[in-house]
Amino acid sequence: HCWPGGRQPRTQAPYPVIYTLDNLEGRVEKSGVIQERAPLLLQLHCLTEGATIAYRFHSDAPWTIYRQALRLGPGTHRLEIAAERYGYERSQSIALRFELADGFGG
Repeated sequence: HCWPGGRQPRTQAPYPVIYTLDNLEGRVEKSGVIQERAPLLLQLHCLTEGATIAYRFHSDAPWTIYRQALRLGPGTHRLEIAAERYGYERSQSIALRFELADGFGG
């Protein structure tokens, strides 16, 4: 193969930007548990040019190609995200858990 330095490049891990009613500018979260008030808007990004991002809400669910922001309502949501680019190794998977309280409950 003719990769730079003889090593296949790896797709960078995707990252989410989270928007809430309290933070309309958004913030980046790398992993872990996110506790917020619902609703929450989630955009997924990858720094590897040309990469495709995929996500799934359960570890046994099929992957879905990310095309637009995800809106999460109240409850607990487990999300796994990964990215891949043709000719590159797949990125590491990032696991997040969202614990979202009802934002309109007062």
